[in-house]
Amino acid sequence: MGTVYLIHFDEPFHHARHYLGFCEDGNLAARYERHQAGRGSKLLRAVAAAGIGFEVVRTWEGVDRNFERALKNQRNAPRLCPRCREGRHGPAIGACGAPRARDVSGHADRAGDAHA
Repeated sequence: MGTVYLIHFDEPFHHARHYLGFCEDGNLAARYERHQAGRGSKLLRAVAAAGIGFEVVRTWEGVDRNFERALKNQRNAPRLCPRCREGRHGPAIGACGAPRARDVSGHADRAGDAHA
């Protein structure tokens, strides 16, 4: 089991505004440091090289790589991102028993559509 995390870019990089990743439990801080140092994913290396800032804005703990894949297959990270949802009205995510997630505000919600 591990942690799936969502990174929000300070500005878009070509078509991308987010990165979804996975790390083993307890390794998120180290994984994020690798991303910042340009030793992580190719996308985040390119984002950092372009001078675009980024930060982790949401995590799902106690999940596996299948959960990460389910989120990625939705191809709709802005719906999962608390930064992109700011100022929008109505429910952003439904509940269907998916693992609890945390956004930067510390509010828990569910990534319900991830298993749909």
